Amino acid sequence: MNKFYQHFSSEDKKWIDKVLEMAERVKDSYVFEVSHFVNPYQAQIIESLARHEGLTCFRSDQFYPTEFVRVILAPDYYQLDLEDFGLALLEIDYNHKFNHLKHGQILGALLHQLGIERHVLGDILLVNGRAQFLVEAQFASFFEMNVSKIANISVRLQKIPLDQMIQTQSQATTKEILVASLRLDAVIGACFFLSRSKTLNYCRSGRVKVNYRLVEKADYSVTISDLISVRGCGRCKVSADLGLSKSGKHKLRVDIIANK
Repeated sequence: MNKFYQHFSSEDKKWIDKVLEMAERVKDSYVFEVSHFVNPYQAQIIESLARHEGLTCFRSDQFYPTEFVRVILAPDYYQLDLEDFGLALLEIDYNHKFNHLKHGQILGALLHQLGIERHVLGDILLVNGRAQFLVEAQFASFFEMNVSKIANISVRLQKIPLDQMIQTQSQATTKEILVASLRLDAVIGACFFLSRSKTLNYCRSGRVKVNYRLVEKADYSVTISDLISVRGCGRCKVSADLGLSKSGKHKLRVDIIANK
């Protein structure tokens, strides 16, 4: 198993240990286990360990287009039943003609009002005044009964079929940037037009994540396909290294989703 750890960073050890415990329970009991909602990087680790351990693995985003997913880990003879993912879709009914709910308002209200853990919730979907979110099915009724206001706006939650999930469209803007180095602070500064002092502060204050993991070192070396999240600014993904410019700077192609 030490060879498995070698493929990931030391920061991943805690998560790998949890997945290993999950795999051991599957092998000992011969029944499937389903994860809480996890990000794509965590799901990738579960998939890798499933292959290593000879187990079957299914991700909910293979069937429902979401960012956060639930993953089924099971013996190799397991036959998938979509209900085993334990997903529930809740629609937020409110007067959207006079009010506008934002992602952060919904997330904050659900976590603070109900005192639940973030991993119980999946994606929050917002399109043209409509608002939905995914939740672990066992908590759906609890949400419906206990949430009546979000950001001082009266709301009503209603469970609806998963095939009524609204489809969000990416608002990413692709552009090319020039940076003196591949340091994290240099990349986010160029993506979001931030000064060096601000990027340093954002990193040191825990506002920056790379591939869903908190990174506080401004000199962290960014690589191709890294997804960088900056709280309060948005996200950017490095899609290509276009080489060096005439002045010797790194030319990168990035996809940027800025906060509205």
